[in-house]
Amino acid sequence: MLEEFEISCGEPFRTDSDYYYNDWAMWLPSTDRKINVPNLQSVTLSSVPFKWSSPLLSSNLRTLDLRSSSSVNVGGNANSNMTLDRLLLIITSNPLLENLTLNYPNSQQSVLPLETTRLNHLKVLNISGNYSMQPLIAALVTPSLEELTINTGRDAPDEAVGPLIARSGNPPITYLSLSYGGHFFGPYLSQAALDPHPWAFLANLDQLKTLKVGHAHLDIILEELAHVNHESNTWLVPHLEHLALKNSQGRSDCVSKVVELAKARNPPLPDANGVLPQYVTVTGVGANGNAGPNPMGFPIVLDEAEDATPPPAPPPPLNQPVRLKSLEMHHCTPIGEDRLKWLRSCIEHVDVLDPIQPRCVRAQSPWQYTGFE
Repeated sequence: MLEEFEISCGEPFRTDSDYYYNDWAMWLPSTDRKINVPNLQSVTLSSVPFKWSSPLLSSNLRTLDLRSSSSVNVGGNANSNMTLDRLLLIITSNPLLENLTLNYPNSQQSVLPLETTRLNHLKVLNISGNYSMQPLIAALVTPSLEELTINTGRDAPDEAVGPLIARSGNPPITYLSLSYGGHFFGPYLSQAALDPHPWAFLANLDQLKTLKVGHAHLDIILEELAHVNHESNTWLVPHLEHLALKNSQGRSDCVSKVVELAKARNPPLPDANGVLPQYVTVTGVGANGNAGPNPMGFPIVLDEAEDATPPPAPPPPLNQPVRLKSLEMHHCTPIGEDRLKWLRSCIEHVDVLDPIQPRCVRAQSPWQYTGFE
């Protein structure tokens, strides 16, 4: 018997003229006739038309993957103008869902009110599109959620994720991705993004191991992850092992905050004799060879020949978090080869892509020199 049904198109329809109703009206996902597929567990319809009321989409599925059949601002297709209430109706028809993926960059506002929908078995949730998908997220309750991916725009992280986590009773999420795969520009722009602690909801994700963030304020998230919360005396996401940042900008001292994060999460390990290396922040050397302040505050290992006495090592922080295994920073801020080398000495895997610098095109002056008169 049929257990999986998957139809994927190479690319969505780009114009209304690309879609011919008679070509798709009678195929299985677009018909209302009754079908008998008692063993069907997985349906994937990517960039192809389907009808929201198709019996194929109400069969107690375990996996459901729906992607819009048209590009942004293209209407008239069977599912390109899908409203949120009909999307939610498809979800409620499958209460045993374990894996749900929705990608609708052109979804329409709901006509009917959205009722709270509880998905007790849902473990993986992936919602992409634009800001119009937020009401759908606000209607879901997912107490067993383990992986969460949201690419719906540049809303502040606490607006996009915080309420869902609170409604769901702090589910055991181990993987969280926010605006990491979306094609957005600039950092989060909503007013809530200016909150000094927009990542406070991470305090409820003690089991989080992978965090991927795009288009965020780099200073704030690095500051939150590199220091102990003074009120609770605990670390945010103490089991974090993989951190990926993309298209995130900050102030000029962002690199020093990256170093602070590495020092805090991955303190030096003892050598074969059980002795910890001695670290001290020293005066650096400027580009002209003169002594000057070390702006990055790099920890530098003292050689035995150096006649310097390091200060006593501070006591280890309480509840030391799990060591970072990987750090990715794509198109965030220039790191520099020397800083990158030091980071790789602390963290097992470091992948850095410097931001692409726009080419400077010299404008042609309207008062060009034409020669002496």
